[in-house]
Amino acid sequence: MNSSVWNWVCWLLLLAGIAVYAVFATRRYLAYLSTSLPEEVRDDLADRLLTALRDNCGGPDRSITLASTFWPSTELSFAEVLRLLEYLRRRGWLNVLNNNYVRDAIFLFTLPKSVALTPDSYERWTPRAPEEPKSITFNGPTHLGDGHLVNNGAITYEWTVIERDVSKLALSLHRESMRQAGELAQQLEEAAEMLSMAVDARNLDDPWVKRTVRWVADLANNTAAGVISGGLIAAATALLGKL
Repeated sequence: MNSSVWNWVCWLLLLAGIAVYAVFATRRYLAYLSTSLPEEVRDDLADRLLTALRDNCGGPDRSITLASTFWPSTELSFAEVLRLLEYLRRRGWLNVLNNNYVRDAIFLFTLPKSVALTPDSYERWTPRAPEEPKSITFNGPTHLGDGHLVNNGAITYEWTVIERDVSKLALSLHRESMRQAGELAQQLEEAAEMLSMAVDARNLDDPWVKRTVRWVADLANNTAAGVISGGLIAAATALLGKL
């Protein structure tokens, strides 16, 4: 084969390679544009991803190097990973240390190799250590929910029962806020933060705790009732009887 023919073969092979690459890159770009995650799936994936990252995180804004098996283990397509990362960045829960991660995923076929939790997500997804039971002793007429309890001696009530219920309600509010949008999402998130702070400070007798729980229970009577989880409202209504 003379050099002229060989040069033509090399050029044809090069053009064929470029064409194949362009086809794959275009298909990945179109897949990315057409991909969306349903809210309930997105929220569940976000919770699972941030929980896994928190388990391997040394602190907020500290780089987490992802193993080569990390993204494949999520069983998500590259486009679903990109959409999930966009959502987490938009909520202020995750920093992707490669600012060109979308371009690299489409044209270089690589997903981010390092990320960092924000101070917000680091705190939210930090496991809470179990606390020692705390009891309160009442003497004489006592109001515990509906009706009055009169006792001639001492009554011991496990306050951790209420702490547990308030913590569960705060977590439910946080998850519900992720499913909502606009002002309602912000109000739900603020309510979740208020209840979490009250539990952390052991300050459940703060009047704002009961007001917040009552606000959640009263959602059944306004226009939000059609979009708010019925279980959330029921839990708040039940908790009101214990505060």
